[in-house]
Amino acid sequence: MVFGFSAGELPGYRIEVFLPSKHVRLTKSEEEVEFITKKRSETYKGDALYFMSGVDLSCNQLTGEIPHEIGHLTDIHALNLSHNQLSGPIPETFSNLKQIESLDLSHNRLSGEIPPQLTKLNFLSAFNVSHNNLSGVLPDMMKGQFGTFGETSYEGNPLLCGPPLKSCFSTSPLPPSMPTTSGDEDYGHDIIFYACFSVSCIMSFLVFIALLYINRYWRGLYFYFVDACIYSCYYFALDSYYFALDNVQEAFTQPRA
Repeated sequence: MVFGFSAGELPGYRIEVFLPSKHVRLTKSEEEVEFITKKRSETYKGDALYFMSGVDLSCNQLTGEIPHEIGHLTDIHALNLSHNQLSGPIPETFSNLKQIESLDLSHNRLSGEIPPQLTKLNFLSAFNVSHNNLSGVLPDMMKGQFGTFGETSYEGNPLLCGPPLKSCFSTSPLPPSMPTTSGDEDYGHDIIFYACFSVSCIMSFLVFIALLYINRYWRGLYFYFVDACIYSCYYFALDSYYFALDNVQEAFTQPRA
């Protein structure tokens, strides 16, 4: 059974579902039906219609919530309610559509979370809820067919998160840092300068010690130079002491006028 009213044939109506007690048989005048499923237009004729069942109410102006009774149409293979003005949550009863292969609810005003029970739809190969007002975490991608659906199935819902969309633990942007004063900048530059200067001095000293350890001739010259400097400083200090002492003694021994 294929049931379809699309492209504006039901403007402004609500969806009402009345489930028949018996299966509906098609007359000979209804033996050829064109139906869109999985984004493809297919034509079904004759006995093939008894193996294909679906509902297409896309591209109308249907309003209100999706009736949960649709979830009792357990034999349908395709359901297309896209491009309407439907609101409210996605019925959890859709998890009863065990034979469904294509479910298109895009371009509506649906809200709430995507029911996790939909992961039980093992034959679902085309799923689209893009451009709604859905929110929350996407169903577990490791369960059922939901691991095969890409980002395009959920785009246009900024409050949805989780793979394959953005992470649910996105970090908030950091507040802008306060502008530093010139005094703080100078202090930071001084620290960097003194640190670099200290490291350079330590490295130079270590290189110098290494050269003295390796080269015996340079080591001898260094110690000779050190000894010469020590003796020069010693005798300079001694001469200065005696010179000062002589001047003091001379000042005290001179007769007063």
